[in-house]
Amino acid sequence: MARNSIANAVRIVEVGPRDGLQNIGNTIPTLTKLELIERLKRAGLQSIEVTSVVSPRAIPQLSDSRILLGDARMQSLLQASDMHWPVLVPNLKGFEVAKQYGVKEVAVFVSASEGFSMANTKCSVQEGLHRARAVAAAAQHCGIMVRGQVSLSQEQCCLWVNVFSC
Repeated sequence: MARNSIANAVRIVEVGPRDGLQNIGNTIPTLTKLELIERLKRAGLQSIEVTSVVSPRAIPQLSDSRILLGDARMQSLLQASDMHWPVLVPNLKGFEVAKQYGVKEVAVFVSASEGFSMANTKCSVQEGLHRARAVAAAAQHCGIMVRGQVSLSQEQCCLWVNVFSC
């Protein structure tokens, strides 16, 4: 593959506003999250995963996803054609919320193992694949981009890094 082809095929996605914040115990104000997102954009990042539409009981830190997506500043950012603002959605319900706020790209995920899938999404890997396919089909129908990812536990991630560092 030519160098230009590789550069066009690889996109680095900053997930800090979603993954980096989701396990912090103290509630981070929505305005602080918006400031983080704007600073990441000013730093030159082109693809920033801003939030996830999930159950507030499952991930309290992201319970403000609708408020964040509906904020006028975020709405303005979502319209920027030179940027990618994906939102992680675990199922069709989350997809419908993201679509309602004008999101142009969603991310779906499947866990790498049955145990992690049950702990992370309370479903089997097979059910996770079914959910991801349903979201991808709905997004395709609406002209919304979809990015897929494999979710790993911390232990699996270390193993994954070691495999590629050989």
